[in-house]
Formats: sequence, structure tokens, C-alpha cells
Amino acid sequence: GNGGWCINVRVEDAKQLMHEETRARNLSDESKNTPNIYLVVQMVKVMIVAAMITLTVWQVYRSLSVPIVTATSLSSFILHRTSISRDAGASRLHRKLTSKRLTHLLLHCLVLACILMVSDALNITDGTTIGSLTTWTSVDSPVYVAGLVSIGFGGTLGINAGVVVVFETQDAGITVNSGGQLIILGDLNDRVSLQALGESWAGIRFEAGSAQATFDENYNYVSGSTIQYSDILRAGYSPSTSHQTKYGLSLLNGVSPYLLGVDMIDCGGYYRGSAIHMSSLKGFFVARNVRVLKAEGTSSYYPRYGIYLYDNDNDSGLAVIENVEVDIPMRSYSLNIYGIDYASITQSSFANQVYLSTISEASIDGSTFLGILYLDYIGDNVRGKLDVTGNTVSIPGANQEAMVVRWLQTSSSRPSFISGNSIVNGRLYLYFNYNYCNVTVQDNMIQGSSGRGGLYLQNYAAAYVRNNTIAGCTATSSSYPVVQLFAYTNILHFEGNTVHDNQGYYIFSLTGRSNFASMSYMFRRNIVYGNTGTNSLVYLNQYPWTSFDRNIFEDNDSPISVEVYMPSYQDDFISLRSNYWGNFQADITDLRETVIDAFVQTTGPIVDFDPLLSGPSIDSELISIELPGLFRSDGSVGGLVRNGTFVLSNAEYVANTTIIIAEGGHLTIGPNANISFASGRGILVGDSGKLSVDGPALLDASNALESWVGILLKTSNDTQIRGAIIRNAENGIKSSSPGLVNVEDTLIESASSDGIVLEGGYPTASVVLSNVQIDNPGSDAIYASSFRGSFTMSNSTVIGGYWGVYAYYTSSITLIDNVLEESFRTLYIYQPSNFATIERNSVSCQYQCIYLYTYYDSTASVVGNSVKGADITSPSALQLMYILSYKRYSDYLLLEDNSFGNWQPRLNYDALYADIRQTSGETG
Repeated sequence: GNGGWCINVRVEDAKQLMHEETRARNLSDESKNTPNIYLVVQMVKVMIVAAMITLTVWQVYRSLSVPIVTATSLSSFILHRTSISRDAGASRLHRKLTSKRLTHLLLHCLVLACILMVSDALNITDGTTIGSLTTWTSVDSPVYVAGLVSIGFGGTLGINAGVVVVFETQDAGITVNSGGQLIILGDLNDRVSLQALGESWAGIRFEAGSAQATFDENYNYVSGSTIQYSDILRAGYSPSTSHQTKYGLSLLNGVSPYLLGVDMIDCGGYYRGSAIHMSSLKGFFVARNVRVLKAEGTSSYYPRYGIYLYDNDNDSGLAVIENVEVDIPMRSYSLNIYGIDYASITQSSFANQVYLSTISEASIDGSTFLGILYLDYIGDNVRGKLDVTGNTVSIPGANQEAMVVRWLQTSSSRPSFISGNSIVNGRLYLYFNYNYCNVTVQDNMIQGSSGRGGLYLQNYAAAYVRNNTIAGCTATSSSYPVVQLFAYTNILHFEGNTVHDNQGYYIFSLTGRSNFASMSYMFRRNIVYGNTGTNSLVYLNQYPWTSFDRNIFEDNDSPISVEVYMPSYQDDFISLRSNYWGNFQADITDLRETVIDAFVQTTGPIVDFDPLLSGPSIDSELISIELPGLFRSDGSVGGLVRNGTFVLSNAEYVANTTIIIAEGGHLTIGPNANISFASGRGILVGDSGKLSVDGPALLDASNALESWVGILLKTSNDTQIRGAIIRNAENGIKSSSPGLVNVEDTLIESASSDGIVLEGGYPTASVVLSNVQIDNPGSDAIYASSFRGSFTMSNSTVIGGYWGVYAYYTSSITLIDNVLEESFRTLYIYQPSNFATIERNSVSCQYQCIYLYTYYDSTASVVGNSVKGADITSPSALQLMYILSYKRYSDYLLLEDNSFGNWQPRLNYDALYADIRQTSGETG
């Protein structure tokens, strides 16, 4: 090559440098303010030349009589190798040269010649193509590149240590084409510099088929293109006003050089530019001791990405990033890696957010993140794995996440770990949505998060959350508890964690699923102290966890210790046994007063604390307590009815606490009982309880302006209600009982919501109403949604309500000899799975009297009904009967002897609309 050395020998000599694992040079902030090396070198040369000129002129002046040449013209002669012709009219010698003066003159000329040689520069013209081994050495430096240099097939460009390459225009740069190779071998103490003469240059572009760097099994460099110990300044730079997509290093179709000790300063353009941009990463990307920086004083450098690595699948491509620093402005992503097989980030630092997605396996260790760390779709459910260990994630600002792990798809046979990390000023957000994942979250410190709490975990996987510390976090609303855990399927263990000095609406919000019995949900051996819950310390939602024990709650400040919201939970009790509740358990009455469960809100189960831990140690002895009974010390009633029969009759009673019937308890409300319920209180009949009402008896609200809850039935025992007046309840009767509910001679009036509510998927359930009257409910008179049992009503009256009877997917419904008046829409029966019988009813409505939709395998009989518009409604604004029926072989729909009245025709409103559809080819 031009420099007279062999590139292959040079690569072999440099291998020791290539294998270095850590950077020895100074990484201080002062290095960010990188000077233009070329200008500095030239200034030094000019100063030396100026000194030599002065001495030479002085010696010549003493020896010869010549015209004085200006410093400017002489500098031009020395630096640009132009000649200054001797003046033809130069004066003759005034005196002879002495041998001593001649020696001085010759020495100065020799020095000037050396400077001329050092000042020699190499000029590369636009369109130069390198097709063989070509080397730029320090002898050629500085190298001026006027335009685009292409390295063609079989060509290798080597750039030696100490070389300064100056790109004269913004379109000047280096392109490595197919079969070409670029080897830049700077030295730790003698770096290569690639820089712009003006504002920017085009950067380095590696095309498909150019020499990809190759590595051994430990990712040590073996051969191929490489850039080592080099400063790349303003490659692909464009200011914020240009909106141009430019790159410093553009790596196309999976071709990447090995990067070692490279500083990229102000590289990459505004909008979607990157300092390093790689598409279709199929092979290796290895970067060690690389820095992507913004120079001090640069005010308009805003690339989209620092490093961007992309592939369109996750079955190939490996990225190894070690001791890399990316410190670029706030709007940018420091690092974005998408769609590769393996990514490793070690001992690196990133000033802004980092995003990794669709990667089969990822390892992040010992690094610092000053923006959000996003990890999406890690794993491929076969061999995937995620390890995030020993990192620091600290974000500016408030009310956001610090680390986000979502849509994890790692393999159950290869457990993943999020461990030993320090997460500051933001929440740890985890969404494990695939049940084959196995993840351990342990030994992390989460602190100082402001706004969204400390930890959010939505889990469908096997997740083990152990020995973490969550401290000093705040949660500003009920939507963001300090710790929020969703246990949906599989396994979730929250064990041995310390949660202290946090503040939020809830400290813990724990949500379970109905199939929890077959799962493993554990909240055990946690230490919770010094927290302030503005509403509740622990909020239990939907369904309980299989194990909630040996936890220490001490010196916490919250008006409510435990709040339970589990309206669909059938069991009588939820176990919070064997815990220590600190200041809440000074005595059991105080503890019960801080609990919102069935005693207070008449939904869900009772919280059972018995026994308690006697002291603030997870290994303390247990002490027993007693739940309050039915009759209170203040003369009121309310509490637990169990293991016996209790009777309320011939007296007036005040219920300030919900009456709960469970564990073999039987409550009879006898004649002349008058019970007034406080707002939000009611009667809850648990799974093994039994209720009988044999009136006349009145059940009413203490304050007519405030509703009581009503009667809630969950029992598997039969329930008999006869001769009752149920007034001013939220719902008069609400049943999810699998047994028989028989209501006779009863009035339900002024319910704030529904008169009767039927729910539950028990085919054994049966509800029978006879001589029941429901007056003026706030919503519907009878509401049955997905009630899989049978419902029968006869000789009863319904007045008002939006729906008189609403039955949606009810198994079977029978309505005979009833009066249903003045509802907006009186009967709505949708897809009864067995049959619907509507016979001899008097039905009036304000808009639609009967809507019936039957489907295959069900039968319907609509016979002898009187259907008319209500007197309070314009007769032209209603539809009397709408039938839609899908029939086949054994199904039938019978419409017979119905009468229609108080109706006038109007467009699209028929007295009777019947659409009977039959399966093609069938008869019936």
C-alpha cells in the first residue's frame, strides 16, 4: 500500500488490543468537548514554521542582501509547496558567506525541509474506488476526502493509528461495498480521527456482502471489518431544523464491523437518525468501550436513536454490548434492539430510554439506565430466557414507570430472573401473560417512586416475588396502589418482602381469580411498617389467595386495615389467619372496626383473623379471638349467626351491623318483627346458613333517604320468605343460591335498584314467586342475567320499572296469571335454554310489551295474554309483541289466543312482529 506496510501483519499485531475487555482511557466529561484535531495540528505546524522563518531570515539577512519576503507568502510556500521565484533584480552579495554562516543557513533549510515533509497531505478525490489493499498512515495525515470513497470487491482500506481523515463536504464519506473490507486500527494512545471540514459528513456505510466481522465462541474478534480506538465526529449530523434521516454508521443487511474504543460525537441526524443504525441483524453486532455522545456546546443535536439494531424475526442475530455509554439528548432512545435471537448488555450506561423487543434471550447486567427500560416480548416459549441483574434504573420526573417487562414468553424450563436491581423514582411494571413462563423477582430495591406506587404485577405465569424492598414510594389515586398484584392463573408467591414508609390510597391491592383453589397464590412472611394508607392498608379484590399468613403489619396508619370486595365469592369466610396487625390489634374490637367485609358492606365473605400472631415476629406464638355474635352490647343486632337457631320476633330491632348467617346458623324472623337497617347493612346468608321469614314482618331502612342492602342469598339450603314487607332496600332480594328460594305473600317496594336479582350458574337453583308484589323499583322489577336455574312467577303483580321482567340466558322461565303494568319495556326474554311459558298474563307497557328471542333446542308458549299500551303512553309510540325464533326438528313456538289493545299503527312499529327462521333442509 501507499504506507509501505502489510495490513495482514498489522491486524495480527493488533489482536491483543482487540481482546481488551475494559477501557483504559479517561471517560471524563471533558473528553466530550472534542477539538478539531486537524486544525490544532496545522496551528502547531504554523507556529514552528514561523519560528524557523524568523531564524532563517535573520541568518540570510546577515549573509546576503535579498528582498525581505513576507511571513504570509513564506508560510504559503512551506505549507502548500508553492514556489516563490527569486527576483531577477535581486541585489548582489554585500559580503561573502563565511563557512560558519553557511552552516547555519544549511541547518535551517534542513529543518524547513523536514517540516515540509511532515506537512505533506493526501488528497482523495470524489468517486475514488479502492479495489485492492490500500493504507492511510500517519505519513499521509491529514487525509482530505473530497467526496465518496467506495471500497469495492477485493478491496481493503486500512487506516493506521494517528491518522486524521477530513471529509470536505456533507456528502463525503466511505461506503464499503460487497466484497470490500474496512479496517481502522487506532491505538489506545494514538487514536484515529474522522471528522468534517464543515458542519457534517456522510458517515460510513456498510453494504450487503461487505466483510462482516467474525468472532470466536466468546465473542472475541477474529477477522473482518473493524473500527478500533477512533473518534468519529459529526458523521451524519443534521440540525433539528432539517428533519433528515441520517446515520453515523449505517450497517445494512446484517453487516457489522467490530467496534472497540470508538467515540461517536454528534453523529446521526435529527428526526429518525441514529449514531449507529443496523438493519437485518442476522450475524453479530459486538461493541466494546464505545461512547455515543453529544459535544458540549452543540445545541441542536437530537437524533432519534443512539444505537438502533433491527431484524424482522427473532431466530438469528446476536448483539453484545459491553462498557458502552450513550449520552444524547432527552427526546432520543439511547438504545433500541428489535427482533433478534440474543442480546447482552453489560456494564453500560444510557442517559435516556432503552427499548428491547421480540428477542429470544436477553441478559442485562451491571448497567445504568437514566431513562425507562422497556423489555417487550422477550422469549420464544421454547428456549427463551430473561436475566436483568444488578442494574440501576433511575428516571427523572414523576408518575411513570422505571422498568417495564411485558408479554414475557420465556421458557418454563429456563427460569428468568429480575434480581439485585436498584429502581429509583419510578415503578417496576411487570406483565407476565403466558402461563408457561417461570420468573423470579428477588432482592430488588424499589424506592422513591412518585405517583404510581412501587410495584405492579399482572401474572398468568409462575412468578416468585421474594426478598424485595419497596420504600418511600407514593401512589396518588386508587388506580395506583403502592403494591398491586393480579393473580390470574398458575403461581404467584409474594414472600419475604419488606414494604415500608410508603404512602397511597391503598398500600396493597390483591386480586385473585375464581379458580384460585387449583392455583398457588401466597402472600407470606412479609414485613410491612411505617406506611400511610389514606383509604386501606390491604384491599382484597374478587377472590382470595390460598395462603395469607405470617405477615407482620406494624406502625401503619390507615383508617381501614382490610377492605374486601368479593361479591361473587361463595364461601362464608376468607382466611387472614396467623398474621400480626400491630396497632390495629390492640383489641379485637378495634381491629374489627377497621375492616370492611360482609359485616359492613353485606357482600362477599367475612374476614377471619383467628388466630393472630401474638407479637411482631413471623415466628411468634398464636392467640385466639372471637368474632362478634348476633346481639350487641348496645342493644342492637348484627353480627354472626352460627351453630344454632336464633329468632327475632314481636319486637323492634336496629341493625347497625350486617347480620351474617353461616356455619350451621339458622335465623328465623317471626311474626311482628320490625327490623331497621343502617345504610349499607343487610342480611347475608352464607353457604351453610339458613333464613326463614314467617311474617308479618317489616324490613326497612333506618333512614328512608338511605338504602339498606337487602337480603343476599348464597346458601345451598332452601330459603322460605312469607308475609314480608321489604322496603327501601338497594335490592329487595338478591340470590346466587344453588338451592330453592320460595317467596310468598310478600311486598317489595321502593327498591333503589332492582326488586329481585337472580344470578349464578347453578342448574339446581329454583326461584318461585307466588302472590308477590313489586312496586316502583329504581331500575328493574326482576333482573335475571345468566341465571342457569328455573324461575317461576304466578299470581303476582309488577308495577313500574324500566324492565318488568328481564331474563337473559335464563334456563327456563314460567309466567302465569300475573299482572305486569306500566314498565317501559315489560317482558324481555332472551334465549332461554330450555323453555319459556308466558300464559294468561295482563301486560301493559310504555314502549315494548313483550320481547321474546328463542334459539335452537328451546320451546316457547305464548298463550292467552292480554297485551296493550299503557294508558299513560301515546298508543302510536309502542310495539306490543316482538318475536324472533330460530327453530329446528323438535322445537316449537306456540302463539295463540293473545289479544292486543290500545295501539295505533305507525311506520316500523307493529302490534305483532314475528320472524320465524328455520335451519335449511329441516322441517318442524
